[in-house]
Amino acid sequence: MREEHPETQIDAAWAELRNLLEQERVRVQEEIASYPPPITACDAQFNHLLEQRTRVARELTRMANLAQTPSSEAERREFLEKGLADPDGLPEEAVIALRELLQENIA
Repeated sequence: MREEHPETQIDAAWAELRNLLEQERVRVQEEIASYPPPITACDAQFNHLLEQRTRVARELTRMANLAQTPSSEAERREFLEKGLADPDGLPEEAVIALRELLQENIA
C-alpha cells in the first residue's frame, strides 16, 4: 500500500477515471468519424457508438461539475465506487485497472 495521504489517493483515482473516460471519448469519436457511409438510422453498430459517446460525455460532465464544487473525499469516493459498480461507457480493461488502483490505494 502506498504511503500517500488518502486525499491524494482519491485524487489519483479520480484523475485516472477522468483520463480513462477521456481516452474512451476520443476512441469512440475516432470510430464514428471513420465509420463507412452510408449511415442509416437503422445501423445498430453506429447507433451504439452514438450512445457510447453520449454516456462518456455525460460522465465527464458529471465529473467536471463535481470538481467545480467543493466536494468531500467521501463524495468523490462515492462517485468513483458508483462508476465502477456500473461502468457503462468504459472498456472492461480500464474498469479492471481502476478497480485495482482503488483496492491498492483506498480500501
